[in-house]
Amino acid sequence: MNVPRITGQGTGNVQPAYRWAQIELVAATAAATMALLTLGAESVATNRAVIFICATLWIVMCVVAVSEIVVSGAQLTKATCLLGVTYWFWIEAIDLALDNPPFVVAPTFYPYLSGEYPSSLVATGVTAVSLFGLCLLAGYHMVRPVAIVQRALVQRQDAVSGIWLDGICFGLSILGWIPVLITVGADLEWLLEIMSSMRSYQLTGQESDVGLAVHFGLVSVAGGALALARLAAGIQGSRVFQVLAFLSAMILVFSTGSRFNLGYLMLPTVMSLAALLQHSGAKAVRGARPKVIVAVLIVSCAAILQGALRGMGLVEGRSYLDEQSVVSIGQAGGFGHEHFSAALLAIDLTQRRGEYYMEPMTPYFFTHFIPKDVWPDKPYPKSWLEYNSVVTGGTETFNVTPSVVGQYYMNWGLLGVMYIGLFFGALARTLDGCLAILDPEIQFIALVICGMWAVFLFLSFRFFYPLYFAFPVAGTVIYLVLSTTHRRKRSLKLGR
Repeated sequence: MNVPRITGQGTGNVQPAYRWAQIELVAATAAATMALLTLGAESVATNRAVIFICATLWIVMCVVAVSEIVVSGAQLTKATCLLGVTYWFWIEAIDLALDNPPFVVAPTFYPYLSGEYPSSLVATGVTAVSLFGLCLLAGYHMVRPVAIVQRALVQRQDAVSGIWLDGICFGLSILGWIPVLITVGADLEWLLEIMSSMRSYQLTGQESDVGLAVHFGLVSVAGGALALARLAAGIQGSRVFQVLAFLSAMILVFSTGSRFNLGYLMLPTVMSLAALLQHSGAKAVRGARPKVIVAVLIVSCAAILQGALRGMGLVEGRSYLDEQSVVSIGQAGGFGHEHFSAALLAIDLTQRRGEYYMEPMTPYFFTHFIPKDVWPDKPYPKSWLEYNSVVTGGTETFNVTPSVVGQYYMNWGLLGVMYIGLFFGALARTLDGCLAILDPEIQFIALVICGMWAVFLFLSFRFFYPLYFAFPVAGTVIYLVLSTTHRRKRSLKLGR
Protein backbone atom coordinates (compact mmCIF):
# COMPACT_ATOMS: atom_id res chain seq x y z
CA MET A 1 0.00 0.00 0.00
CA ASN A 2 1.28 3.47 -0.85
CA VAL A 3 1.92 5.37 2.35
CA PRO A 4 1.75 9.18 2.28
CA ARG A 5 4.90 10.96 3.36
CA ILE A 6 4.85 13.84 5.77
CA THR A 7 6.33 16.16 3.19
CA GLY A 8 5.30 16.44 -0.42
CA GLN A 9 2.53 18.07 -2.36
CA GLY A 10 -0.96 16.91 -1.44
CA THR A 11 0.21 14.14 0.86
CA GLY A 12 0.46 15.41 4.38
CA ASN A 13 2.38 18.62 3.89
CA VAL A 14 2.49 19.72 7.53
CA GLN A 15 5.84 21.49 7.12
CA PRO A 16 4.43 25.02 6.78
CA ALA A 17 5.42 27.16 3.83
CA TYR A 18 8.32 29.12 5.27
CA ARG A 19 7.25 32.47 3.89
CA TRP A 20 3.66 32.24 5.09
CA ALA A 21 4.79 31.03 8.52
CA GLN A 22 6.93 34.15 8.73
CA ILE A 23 3.98 36.33 7.72
CA GLU A 24 1.76 34.75 10.39
CA LEU A 25 4.38 35.27 13.09
CA VAL A 26 5.02 38.86 12.00
CA ALA A 27 1.27 39.64 12.01
CA ALA A 28 0.78 38.09 15.45
CA THR A 29 3.92 39.86 16.75
CA ALA A 30 2.63 43.18 15.41
CA ALA A 31 -0.70 42.65 17.18
CA ALA A 32 0.98 41.72 20.48
CA THR A 33 3.46 44.61 20.26
CA MET A 34 0.70 47.10 19.57
CA ALA A 35 -1.26 45.79 22.55
CA LEU A 36 1.79 45.94 24.83
CA LEU A 37 2.52 49.53 23.84
CA THR A 38 -0.99 50.54 24.89
CA LEU A 39 -0.98 48.48 28.11
CA GLY A 40 -2.41 50.59 30.89
CA ALA A 41 -3.94 53.06 28.46
CA GLU A 42 -6.84 55.13 29.71
CA SER A 43 -8.17 55.89 26.24
CA VAL A 44 -11.30 54.18 24.94
CA ALA A 45 -10.45 55.28 21.40
CA THR A 46 -7.01 53.67 21.61
CA ASN A 47 -8.47 50.38 22.84
CA ARG A 48 -11.04 50.37 20.05
CA ALA A 49 -8.39 51.01 17.39
CA VAL A 50 -6.10 48.28 18.73
CA ILE A 51 -8.97 45.77 18.88
CA PHE A 52 -10.03 46.52 15.31
CA ILE A 53 -6.48 46.16 13.97
CA CYS A 54 -5.66 43.00 15.94
CA ALA A 55 -8.98 41.35 15.12
CA THR A 56 -8.58 42.17 11.42
CA LEU A 57 -5.15 40.54 11.35
CA TRP A 58 -6.51 37.39 12.99
CA ILE A 59 -9.54 37.24 10.71
CA VAL A 60 -7.28 37.47 7.64
CA MET A 61 -5.13 34.65 9.00
CA CYS A 62 -8.29 32.59 9.56
CA VAL A 63 -9.46 33.15 5.99
CA VAL A 64 -6.11 32.06 4.58
CA ALA A 65 -5.96 28.99 6.86
CA VAL A 66 -9.48 27.90 5.88
CA SER A 67 -8.55 28.39 2.21
CA GLU A 68 -5.60 26.06 2.75
CA ILE A 69 -7.95 23.42 4.13
CA VAL A 70 -10.34 23.76 1.18
CA VAL A 71 -7.46 23.39 -1.27
CA SER A 72 -5.40 20.63 0.36
CA GLY A 73 -6.69 19.83 3.85
CA ALA A 74 -3.27 20.71 5.28
CA GLN A 75 -2.63 22.28 8.70
CA LEU A 76 -6.15 21.53 9.85
CA THR A 77 -5.49 21.86 13.58
CA LYS A 78 -3.64 25.14 13.10
CA ALA A 79 -6.70 26.53 11.35
CA THR A 80 -8.82 25.25 14.24
CA CYS A 81 -6.64 27.22 16.66
CA LEU A 82 -6.80 30.39 14.57
CA LEU A 83 -10.57 30.07 14.43
CA GLY A 84 -10.57 29.40 18.18
CA VAL A 85 -8.75 32.64 19.03
CA THR A 86 -11.07 34.61 16.74
CA TYR A 87 -14.29 32.88 17.80
CA TRP A 88 -13.75 32.82 21.56
CA PHE A 89 -12.12 36.26 21.94
CA TRP A 90 -11.94 38.69 19.02
CA ILE A 91 -15.57 38.48 17.91
CA GLU A 92 -16.83 39.62 21.30
CA ALA A 93 -14.03 42.18 21.60
CA ILE A 94 -15.23 43.76 18.35
CA ASP A 95 -18.82 43.65 19.58
CA LEU A 96 -17.87 45.42 22.82
CA ALA A 97 -15.87 48.03 20.93
CA LEU A 98 -18.82 48.76 18.64
CA ASP A 99 -21.27 49.21 21.52
CA ASN A 100 -22.64 52.66 22.21
CA PRO A 101 -21.18 53.42 24.69
CA PRO A 102 -18.29 51.00 24.11
CA PHE A 103 -17.15 48.30 26.53
CA VAL A 104 -20.35 48.05 28.53
CA VAL A 105 -20.28 45.47 31.32
CA ALA A 106 -22.87 42.76 30.68
CA PRO A 107 -25.33 42.07 33.51
CA THR A 108 -23.90 39.44 35.87
CA PHE A 109 -23.69 38.78 39.59
CA TYR A 110 -20.09 40.06 39.54
CA PRO A 111 -20.14 42.77 42.23
CA TYR A 112 -17.03 44.77 41.42
CA LEU A 113 -17.80 46.18 37.95
CA SER A 114 -20.76 48.05 36.52
CA GLY A 115 -21.32 50.51 33.72
CA GLU A 116 -18.26 50.23 31.49
CA TYR A 117 -15.05 48.22 31.74
CA PRO A 118 -12.09 50.40 32.80
CA SER A 119 -9.85 51.21 29.84
CA SER A 120 -6.79 49.83 31.62
CA LEU A 121 -8.58 46.51 32.15
CA VAL A 122 -9.58 46.31 28.49
CA ALA A 123 -5.98 47.05 27.45
CA THR A 124 -4.72 44.26 29.72
CA GLY A 125 -7.28 41.85 28.24
CA VAL A 126 -6.28 42.74 24.67
CA THR A 127 -2.62 42.27 25.58
CA ALA A 128 -3.29 38.88 27.19
CA VAL A 129 -5.25 37.59 24.18
CA SER A 130 -2.64 38.93 21.73
CA LEU A 131 0.24 37.32 23.61
CA PHE A 132 -1.68 34.05 23.83
CA GLY A 133 -2.23 34.07 20.07
CA LEU A 134 1.39 34.96 19.30
CA CYS A 135 2.75 32.18 21.53
CA LEU A 136 0.24 29.72 20.04
CA LEU A 137 1.61 30.38 16.55
CA ALA A 138 5.19 30.32 17.85
CA GLY A 139 4.53 26.96 19.45
CA TYR A 140 3.07 25.65 16.22
CA HIS A 141 5.80 26.88 13.88
CA MET A 142 8.85 26.54 16.12
CA VAL A 143 8.24 23.44 18.27
CA ARG A 144 8.76 20.09 16.62
CA PRO A 145 5.91 17.57 16.86
CA VAL A 146 6.16 14.86 19.50
CA ALA A 147 7.59 12.01 17.43
CA ILE A 148 6.72 9.32 19.98
CA VAL A 149 3.02 10.10 19.54
CA GLN A 150 3.27 9.94 15.75
CA ARG A 151 5.23 6.70 15.93
CA ALA A 152 2.69 5.10 18.24
CA LEU A 153 -0.13 5.98 15.83
CA VAL A 154 1.59 4.98 12.62
CA GLN A 155 2.47 1.54 14.00
CA ARG A 156 -1.19 0.61 14.56
CA GLN A 157 -4.08 -0.09 12.22
CA ASP A 158 -7.80 -0.75 12.56
CA ALA A 159 -8.40 -4.31 13.72
CA VAL A 160 -12.07 -4.38 12.71
CA SER A 161 -13.97 -2.73 9.91
CA GLY A 162 -17.17 -2.94 7.90
CA ILE A 163 -20.37 -4.14 9.50
CA TRP A 164 -18.55 -5.42 12.58
CA LEU A 165 -17.13 -1.99 13.40
CA ASP A 166 -20.49 -0.32 12.79
CA GLY A 167 -22.14 -2.84 15.09
CA ILE A 168 -19.58 -2.06 17.78
CA CYS A 169 -20.24 1.66 17.33
CA PHE A 170 -23.95 1.05 17.85
CA GLY A 171 -23.23 -1.02 20.96
CA LEU A 172 -21.01 1.73 22.35
CA SER A 173 -23.59 4.43 21.61
CA ILE A 174 -26.40 2.73 23.53
CA LEU A 175 -24.20 2.43 26.63
CA GLY A 176 -24.93 6.10 27.23
CA TRP A 177 -28.51 5.17 28.09
CA ILE A 178 -27.39 3.19 31.16
CA PRO A 179 -27.09 6.21 33.53
CA VAL A 180 -30.45 7.49 32.21
CA LEU A 181 -32.14 4.17 32.96
CA ILE A 182 -30.51 4.04 36.40
CA THR A 183 -32.19 7.37 37.14
CA VAL A 184 -35.67 6.81 35.70
CA GLY A 185 -35.95 3.03 35.88
CA ALA A 186 -39.03 1.86 33.99
CA ASP A 187 -40.82 5.22 34.24
CA LEU A 188 -41.17 6.06 30.56
CA GLU A 189 -43.26 9.16 31.23
CA TRP A 190 -40.55 10.61 33.47
CA LEU A 191 -37.91 9.77 30.87
CA LEU A 192 -39.78 11.70 28.19
CA GLU A 193 -40.29 14.63 30.56
CA ILE A 194 -36.61 14.84 31.42
CA MET A 195 -35.40 14.58 27.84
CA SER A 196 -37.95 16.94 26.31
CA SER A 197 -37.34 19.54 29.04
CA MET A 198 -33.59 19.68 28.30
CA ARG A 199 -31.99 22.10 30.81
CA SER A 200 -35.28 23.45 32.11
CA TYR A 201 -35.56 20.27 34.24
CA GLN A 202 -32.90 19.98 36.94
CA LEU A 203 -32.22 16.62 38.57
CA THR A 204 -31.33 17.03 42.26
CA GLY A 205 -29.86 14.92 45.04
CA GLN A 206 -29.76 11.18 44.46
CA GLU A 207 -31.67 11.59 41.18
CA SER A 208 -28.51 12.91 39.54
CA ASP A 209 -26.07 10.54 41.30
CA VAL A 210 -25.46 7.52 39.06
CA GLY A 211 -21.91 6.86 40.26
CA LEU A 212 -19.30 5.63 37.80
CA ALA A 213 -22.03 4.86 35.28
CA VAL A 214 -21.87 8.52 34.24
CA HIS A 215 -18.72 7.68 32.26
CA PHE A 216 -20.77 5.55 29.85
CA GLY A 217 -21.76 8.86 28.31
CA LEU A 218 -18.17 9.37 27.15
CA VAL A 219 -18.17 6.00 25.42
CA SER A 220 -21.54 6.71 23.83
CA VAL A 221 -20.32 9.97 22.30
CA ALA A 222 -17.17 8.30 20.93
CA GLY A 223 -19.20 5.49 19.34
CA GLY A 224 -21.66 7.93 17.80
CA ALA A 225 -18.86 10.17 16.53
CA LEU A 226 -17.07 7.27 14.81
CA ALA A 227 -20.32 6.03 13.25
CA LEU A 228 -21.19 9.50 11.93
CA ALA A 229 -17.72 9.98 10.46
CA ARG A 230 -17.91 6.62 8.69
CA LEU A 231 -21.39 7.45 7.40
CA ALA A 232 -20.35 10.88 6.10
CA ALA A 233 -17.17 9.55 4.48
CA GLY A 234 -19.16 6.83 2.70
CA ILE A 235 -17.07 4.00 4.14
CA GLN A 236 -18.40 0.55 3.38
CA GLY A 237 -20.33 -1.04 6.23
CA SER A 238 -23.83 -1.14 7.67
CA ARG A 239 -25.66 2.13 7.03
CA VAL A 240 -28.37 0.95 9.45
CA PHE A 241 -25.90 0.54 12.33
CA GLN A 242 -24.19 3.82 11.42
CA VAL A 243 -27.45 5.78 11.49
CA LEU A 244 -28.74 4.05 14.65
CA ALA A 245 -25.45 4.62 16.48
CA PHE A 246 -25.46 8.31 15.65
CA LEU A 247 -29.15 8.79 16.52
CA SER A 248 -28.74 6.94 19.82
CA ALA A 249 -25.94 9.29 20.88
CA MET A 250 -27.52 12.36 19.31
CA ILE A 251 -30.81 12.04 21.21
CA LEU A 252 -28.93 11.86 24.49
CA VAL A 253 -26.51 14.67 23.66
CA PHE A 254 -29.11 17.06 22.25
CA SER A 255 -31.47 16.57 25.18
CA THR A 256 -28.76 17.43 27.73
CA GLY A 257 -28.41 20.87 26.19
CA SER A 258 -24.62 20.60 26.43
CA ARG A 259 -22.95 21.98 23.35
CA PHE A 260 -19.48 20.68 24.14
CA ASN A 261 -21.00 17.16 24.10
CA LEU A 262 -22.55 18.03 20.75
CA GLY A 263 -19.17 19.25 19.54
CA TYR A 264 -17.47 15.98 20.43
CA LEU A 265 -20.21 14.04 18.67
CA MET A 266 -20.32 15.98 15.39
CA LEU A 267 -17.14 18.01 14.90
CA PRO A 268 -14.80 14.98 14.53
CA THR A 269 -16.69 14.24 11.31
CA VAL A 270 -15.82 17.70 9.97
CA MET A 271 -12.19 17.18 10.97
CA SER A 272 -12.03 13.72 9.42
CA LEU A 273 -13.55 14.81 6.12
CA ALA A 274 -11.21 17.79 5.90
CA ALA A 275 -8.21 15.60 6.75
CA LEU A 276 -9.11 13.26 3.89
CA LEU A 277 -8.34 16.06 1.42
CA GLN A 278 -4.60 15.69 2.02
CA HIS A 279 -4.67 11.92 1.51
CA SER A 280 -7.16 11.17 -1.25
CA GLY A 281 -6.92 11.12 -5.02
CA ALA A 282 -8.46 13.82 -7.19
CA LYS A 283 -11.81 12.03 -7.54
CA ALA A 284 -12.19 11.52 -3.79
CA VAL A 285 -11.17 15.12 -3.13
CA ARG A 286 -14.00 16.39 -5.30
CA GLY A 287 -16.37 14.30 -3.21
CA ALA A 288 -14.92 15.23 0.18
CA ARG A 289 -14.80 18.99 -0.32
CA PRO A 290 -18.58 19.59 -0.58
CA LYS A 291 -19.12 17.12 2.28
CA VAL A 292 -16.96 19.32 4.53
CA ILE A 293 -19.07 22.37 3.68
CA VAL A 294 -22.34 20.52 4.25
CA ALA A 295 -21.05 19.06 7.52
CA VAL A 296 -20.07 22.52 8.81
CA LEU A 297 -23.55 23.86 8.00
CA ILE A 298 -25.29 20.92 9.69
CA VAL A 299 -23.15 21.18 12.85
CA SER A 300 -23.73 24.94 13.01
CA CYS A 301 -27.49 24.54 12.67
CA ALA A 302 -27.59 21.79 15.32
CA ALA A 303 -25.56 23.89 17.77
CA ILE A 304 -27.72 26.99 17.22
CA LEU A 305 -30.95 25.02 17.55
CA GLN A 306 -29.78 23.32 20.74
CA GLY A 307 -28.62 26.65 22.18
CA ALA A 308 -31.95 28.31 21.40
CA LEU A 309 -34.07 25.54 22.91
CA ARG A 310 -32.09 24.21 25.85
CA GLY A 311 -33.37 26.74 28.37
CA MET A 312 -37.05 26.10 27.59
CA GLY A 313 -37.25 22.51 26.35
CA LEU A 314 -38.72 20.99 23.22
CA VAL A 315 -42.41 21.43 24.06
CA GLU A 316 -42.25 25.16 24.68
CA GLY A 317 -39.59 25.41 22.00
CA ARG A 318 -41.98 24.30 19.26
CA SER A 319 -44.15 27.40 19.66
CA TYR A 320 -41.01 29.52 20.07
CA LEU A 321 -39.65 28.32 16.73
CA ASP A 322 -42.97 29.03 15.03
CA GLU A 323 -43.07 32.60 16.35
CA GLN A 324 -39.45 33.66 15.81
CA SER A 325 -37.57 34.51 12.62
CA VAL A 326 -34.49 32.62 11.53
CA VAL A 327 -32.33 35.60 12.50
CA SER A 328 -33.83 35.73 16.00
CA ILE A 329 -33.28 32.00 16.49
CA GLY A 330 -29.69 32.37 15.30
CA GLN A 331 -29.07 35.19 17.77
CA ALA A 332 -30.66 33.28 20.63
CA GLY A 333 -28.77 30.05 19.91
CA GLY A 334 -25.46 31.57 18.85
CA PHE A 335 -24.34 32.69 22.31
CA GLY A 336 -21.54 31.09 24.26
CA HIS A 337 -18.49 32.51 22.51
CA GLU A 338 -18.30 35.56 24.80
CA HIS A 339 -15.02 34.77 26.53
CA PHE A 340 -13.22 38.04 26.04
CA SER A 341 -15.42 39.54 28.75
CA ALA A 342 -14.92 36.35 30.81
CA ALA A 343 -11.17 36.94 30.62
CA LEU A 344 -11.69 40.57 31.67
CA LEU A 345 -13.59 39.48 34.78
CA ALA A 346 -10.86 36.94 35.63
CA ILE A 347 -8.15 39.59 35.23
CA ASP A 348 -10.10 42.10 37.32
CA LEU A 349 -10.75 39.54 40.08
CA THR A 350 -7.06 38.62 40.19
CA GLN A 351 -5.92 42.24 40.32
CA ARG A 352 -8.32 42.94 43.17
CA ARG A 353 -7.04 39.87 45.00
CA GLY A 354 -3.51 41.24 44.75
CA GLU A 355 -1.80 37.91 44.04
CA TYR A 356 -1.93 34.98 41.63
CA TYR A 357 -3.35 31.62 42.62
CA MET A 358 -0.29 29.80 41.23
CA GLU A 359 -2.15 26.51 40.75
CA PRO A 360 -0.76 24.01 38.22
CA MET A 361 -3.65 22.55 36.24
CA THR A 362 -2.02 19.26 35.23
CA PRO A 363 -2.63 17.38 38.53
CA TYR A 364 -6.39 17.94 38.19
CA PHE A 365 -6.36 16.02 34.90
CA PHE A 366 -5.48 12.93 36.96
CA THR A 367 -7.48 13.51 40.15
CA HIS A 368 -10.63 14.21 38.11
CA PHE A 369 -10.97 10.50 37.30
CA ILE A 370 -10.76 9.34 40.92
CA PRO A 371 -14.33 8.66 42.17
CA LYS A 372 -15.60 10.71 45.09
CA ASP A 373 -16.41 7.46 46.88
CA VAL A 374 -12.68 6.73 46.91
CA TRP A 375 -11.58 10.32 47.60
CA PRO A 376 -14.51 12.30 49.07
CA ASP A 377 -12.43 15.45 49.59
CA LYS A 378 -10.54 15.44 46.32
CA PRO A 379 -9.41 18.94 45.35
CA TYR A 380 -10.79 21.19 42.61
CA PRO A 381 -9.04 24.26 41.17
CA LYS A 382 -9.40 27.01 43.75
CA SER A 383 -9.04 29.70 41.07
CA TRP A 384 -12.04 28.42 39.14
CA LEU A 385 -14.13 27.78 42.26
CA GLU A 386 -13.66 31.37 43.41
CA TYR A 387 -14.21 32.81 39.93
CA ASN A 388 -17.39 30.78 39.44
CA SER A 389 -18.70 31.67 42.89
CA VAL A 390 -18.14 35.42 42.48
CA VAL A 391 -19.44 35.72 38.91
CA THR A 392 -22.56 33.59 39.52
CA GLY A 393 -23.30 35.08 42.91
CA GLY A 394 -22.87 31.71 44.60
CA THR A 395 -25.80 30.07 42.83
CA GLU A 396 -25.44 26.36 42.02
CA THR A 397 -27.93 26.28 39.15
CA PHE A 398 -25.30 27.14 36.52
CA ASN A 399 -21.58 27.73 36.22
CA VAL A 400 -19.29 29.96 34.18
CA THR A 401 -15.78 29.65 32.79
CA PRO A 402 -13.01 32.29 32.72
CA SER A 403 -11.55 31.26 29.32
CA VAL A 404 -8.11 29.69 29.10
CA VAL A 405 -6.59 33.18 28.94
CA GLY A 406 -8.37 34.25 32.13
CA GLN A 407 -7.65 30.89 33.76
CA TYR A 408 -3.89 31.11 33.28
CA TYR A 409 -3.77 34.83 34.04
CA MET A 410 -5.42 34.10 37.39
CA ASN A 411 -2.70 31.60 38.19
CA TRP A 412 0.49 32.95 36.64
CA GLY A 413 -0.23 36.33 35.05
CA LEU A 414 0.87 37.11 31.49
CA LEU A 415 3.67 34.52 31.72
CA GLY A 416 1.05 31.83 32.32
CA VAL A 417 -0.93 33.04 29.32
CA MET A 418 2.17 32.82 27.13
CA TYR A 419 3.02 29.33 28.42
CA ILE A 420 -0.40 27.86 27.64
CA GLY A 421 -0.29 29.46 24.19
CA LEU A 422 3.01 27.71 23.46
CA PHE A 423 1.62 24.42 24.77
CA PHE A 424 -1.52 24.64 22.63
CA GLY A 425 0.58 25.47 19.57
CA ALA A 426 2.87 22.47 20.12
CA LEU A 427 -0.15 20.20 20.60
CA ALA A 428 -1.71 21.53 17.38
CA ARG A 429 1.50 20.90 15.45
CA THR A 430 1.68 17.33 16.77
CA LEU A 431 -1.94 16.67 15.80
CA ASP A 432 -1.37 18.03 12.29
CA GLY A 433 1.64 15.76 11.99
CA CYS A 434 -0.49 12.78 13.04
CA LEU A 435 -3.29 13.65 10.61
CA ALA A 436 -0.74 13.85 7.80
CA ILE A 437 0.89 10.44 8.29
CA LEU A 438 -2.25 8.37 8.93
CA ASP A 439 -3.49 6.15 6.13
CA PRO A 440 -7.30 6.51 6.07
CA GLU A 441 -7.75 3.13 4.42
CA ILE A 442 -6.44 1.22 7.43
CA GLN A 443 -6.34 3.91 10.15
CA PHE A 444 -9.69 5.70 9.86
CA ILE A 445 -10.50 5.18 13.55
CA ALA A 446 -7.26 6.96 14.47
CA LEU A 447 -8.19 9.79 12.09
CA VAL A 448 -11.49 10.29 13.93
CA ILE A 449 -9.81 10.15 17.35
CA CYS A 450 -7.29 12.78 16.24
CA GLY A 451 -10.34 14.84 15.26
CA MET A 452 -11.64 14.45 18.82
CA TRP A 453 -8.32 15.74 20.18
CA ALA A 454 -8.55 18.74 17.84
CA VAL A 455 -12.06 19.41 19.20
CA PHE A 456 -10.62 19.20 22.72
CA LEU A 457 -8.09 21.85 21.78
CA PHE A 458 -10.80 24.12 20.36
CA LEU A 459 -13.08 23.74 23.40
CA SER A 460 -10.16 24.28 25.77
CA PHE A 461 -10.03 27.91 24.65
CA ARG A 462 -13.15 28.15 26.80
CA PHE A 463 -11.60 26.37 29.78
CA PHE A 464 -8.65 24.01 30.07
CA TYR A 465 -10.32 21.40 32.23
CA PRO A 466 -10.29 17.58 32.62
CA LEU A 467 -14.01 17.27 31.83
CA TYR A 468 -13.24 18.17 28.21
CA PHE A 469 -10.13 15.97 28.34
CA ALA A 470 -12.19 12.91 29.28
CA PHE A 471 -13.87 12.62 25.87
CA PRO A 472 -10.76 12.19 23.68
CA VAL A 473 -9.23 9.98 26.38
CA ALA A 474 -12.26 7.67 26.16
CA GLY A 475 -11.96 7.73 22.37
CA THR A 476 -8.26 6.88 22.56
CA VAL A 477 -8.94 3.90 24.85
CA ILE A 478 -11.57 2.64 22.41
CA TYR A 479 -9.09 3.06 19.55
CA LEU A 480 -6.43 1.03 21.37
CA VAL A 481 -8.97 -1.78 21.87
CA LEU A 482 -10.16 -1.70 18.25
CA SER A 483 -6.70 -1.51 16.66
CA THR A 484 -3.66 -3.70 16.41
CA THR A 485 0.00 -3.26 15.50
CA HIS A 486 0.97 -3.24 11.84
CA ARG A 487 1.84 -6.52 10.24
CA ARG A 488 4.70 -4.74 8.56
CA LYS A 489 6.65 -1.67 9.58
CA ARG A 490 6.34 1.56 7.64
CA SER A 491 9.27 3.88 7.09
CA LEU A 492 8.33 7.48 7.78
CA LYS A 493 10.19 10.62 8.73
CA LEU A 494 8.64 11.60 12.04
CA GLY A 495 8.74 14.83 13.95
CA ARG A 496 8.53 17.02 10.87
